[in-house]
Amino acid sequence: MGVSRDGEPSAEIDGTATFGLGPAGMGPARRAARSAFRWVLAGATGRPSRVHVFDSYSELLDELEGLAFAWLPPATYVRAQSRMPLTIVRGIQRGTETQYRSVLFTRDVEGVRDLTSLRDARVAWVDRDSCSGHLFPRLALRSTGLHPHEVFAEELFLGSHSAVVHAVGRGFADVGASYMRVDEKGEPQSQSFVQDGERYRVLLVSEPIPADVVVAGPIASAREVVSMRRALRGLTRNDEGREVMRGIFDADDFVEAAPADYRVVRDALAAMLE
Repeated sequence: MGVSRDGEPSAEIDGTATFGLGPAGMGPARRAARSAFRWVLAGATGRPSRVHVFDSYSELLDELEGLAFAWLPPATYVRAQSRMPLTIVRGIQRGTETQYRSVLFTRDVEGVRDLTSLRDARVAWVDRDSCSGHLFPRLALRSTGLHPHEVFAEELFLGSHSAVVHAVGRGFADVGASYMRVDEKGEPQSQSFVQDGERYRVLLVSEPIPADVVVAGPIASAREVVSMRRALRGLTRNDEGREVMRGIFDADDFVEAAPADYRVVRDALAAMLE
């Protein structure tokens, strides 16, 4: 059951407040951060709490109405906002900027040479609703006159950014899509990157993407929203909190965010239907 935002703290059927994460929250490397964040959530809501990782963003979206809070990438937030009332608690900042970009990348050795040699390549995406792992790089390709469904021999959806990088590095895919942090001018910090000893080369950079968000679901009360906002701010004030913040959100800070900031994402989703 739930109550209005100006009522008492909401309660799910078993009285537990649940924080929802998509595939980005998966993996043993994030287990300690998830456990620690459960106590942050309990402190903010004053009731038993848990962190639940969903296998896909579509599953997270389907269950969002029954969650107290969730971490949503931009496209999932826009889709969810059209279905139910949501409150943005905080935006997630990575690096020094509130926006980031998506890149299409390949292995630096024996990879695709450039965009003109993409035909019949295998591409690894993250998730259909991932802005940096699918939506924005797909639109960036279309803006060059290359239509992914015509160019690629196979399109794989692997569920996480690490899985995409792994697939390209091991040769299971020729190119992949992921996010890249930007400098103070909003430009990608590099045209290449190294992960797990493998060097990758950037082929294409997308338009800027607004930040991921932590949102309160429709069952969260106004008091819980204020408490969660305060709890997230508290994570930035000491080393232990910052470790949890980076471990669960891959974030360097939290920032203010508003629904109007996501108009570019709504436009991008509409463009995918054309």
